[in-house]
Amino acid sequence: KIFNLLPDRISPRLVLSTGIGLGSYATIIWILAFVKYLYVWPCVAILLSIGVVGFNQIKFLFDDIVVSMNCVCSTFKNNGLIFRFILVITLLQLLILLISVLAPLANGDSIAVYLNLPKYWIREHQYYHPPDVVLGTIPALMMILNAVGLLFDGPSLSMLLSGWWMGILGALTVYSITRLFSNVYSAIMAACVFLLIPDVVRLFQTTKIDLGWSFFDLSGIL
Repeated sequence: KIFNLLPDRISPRLVLSTGIGLGSYATIIWILAFVKYLYVWPCVAILLSIGVVGFNQIKFLFDDIVVSMNCVCSTFKNNGLIFRFILVITLLQLLILLISVLAPLANGDSIAVYLNLPKYWIREHQYYHPPDVVLGTIPALMMILNAVGLLFDGPSLSMLLSGWWMGILGALTVYSITRLFSNVYSAIMAACVFLLIPDVVRLFQTTKIDLGWSFFDLSGIL
């Protein structure tokens, strides 16, 4: 929006602006980790700087959210029982997943790899490949979010960032892509189907990088 590069439609604008901001933040933090400067205060300072740059866009963000919610409510009222049932089930599922994300992490892969590796980065304040960690050489840019979560709070924040939030953004991206070729009803149904896929539901409750990859890959289509 600041550089007039974003589309006029609301949902693609939300997706692309979030992707640009998040991608920029993760890349900057990765660079800091690469030069052995992975500390809390630089992460906070960069986050605040991005917030200052985008401060004048907050009004547009709230306006977009209000318009989007009104559109969803209108579609909910004007469609049949099956559509309403699927939408309600999806929203309840998201609420349950949010509660589960705030509970202690139980996924083995997340603990052994996707949180264990960032733990080494934080301890040494740098990005490197520990020789005794399985899959220690996997791409690390998405796992920077887990490191930020561990720096700021702990596993719950990491799971919220790389699991729940990335899943929501992925669903919004599916909606945006479908909306390019169809109506609001079809786009909402496509997003609901995405959120109800068993593998997606399972990934919501982990700190794996799959949902983050999906979000950025899908947003590239826009």
